[in-house]
Amino acid sequence: MKKTFKIIFLAIILIIIGLSITYYLQVGRYIVSCQAFNKEHFEWLPYHRNDTLIFKSTDNKTRKYIVKKFKAYSTDYYNSRQKCGCCEERIEAILVYKNESIKINLENYNNKENCLGSFLRVNGEEFDEKGIKLKNGHINEIIVVKDNYKFYRKKGLIEFSLNNKKWKLVKRLDSNLETYIKDYSCVE
Repeated sequence: MKKTFKIIFLAIILIIIGLSITYYLQVGRYIVSCQAFNKEHFEWLPYHRNDTLIFKSTDNKTRKYIVKKFKAYSTDYYNSRQKCGCCEERIEAILVYKNESIKINLENYNNKENCLGSFLRVNGEEFDEKGIKLKNGHINEIIVVKDNYKFYRKKGLIEFSLNNKKWKLVKRLDSNLETYIKDYSCVE
């Protein structure tokens, strides 16, 4: 009886070890870990959901844009055998004024481990490094996108053009809501 128990116990242990080795060889060695989310994204889009951005036009009209959507995404790990990206990260922001919106995506800023490329997308139009002018200032940097949008580090969108008018940021009211980074790792 004791001998049968020992054989069954040994068989179970060997099966567990065999399954662990098989899992590692089939799946585990293809899992790639990524670096932590690059917090520099938040310097270029320093918003929270429900923040209010007040812009004034060249003819002294005022618009209050509400940050209706603000989400951050990051890949913690991925399976190198699947075609779903690598160590990708992005921020999505939607600023809404009445029935108009400004949709901003910043993806893979200073991220050398990505596979999809880094870019800034504004209202569906994508700009890679060639479409963006990066100007160095004394303290901060300014990103200018096709002379239509200006982003200032630690302030976000500071100026944009719409219907032949320039709109400049005059005030930001912070909602102080916390932003969580969502994982979009692609491992089955």
